[in-house]
Amino acid sequence: MKNQTYISIGIPIYNAEAYLEDAIKSILAQTHELWELILIDDGSTDASLAIAKRFEESDHRIKVIADGIKKNCLLD
Repeated sequence: MKNQTYISIGIPIYNAEAYLEDAIKSILAQTHELWELILIDDGSTDASLAIAKRFEESDHRIKVIADGIKKNCLLD
């Protein structure tokens, strides 16, 4: 029996060009097929957003969210 569970995967990215392609390829290599990958860019200044968009264009299960603004998140 095939697993019918749908999985959402979220990856926040900020200047992750050195690792992003490998991370996305790791998701693509999984045997489970019912998934979506949401890449959330936090204002990267490197090629991270371009890499994410390239994968988004080639696979409908990949979505990119980016507004170009770096968010400051301070933990108290």
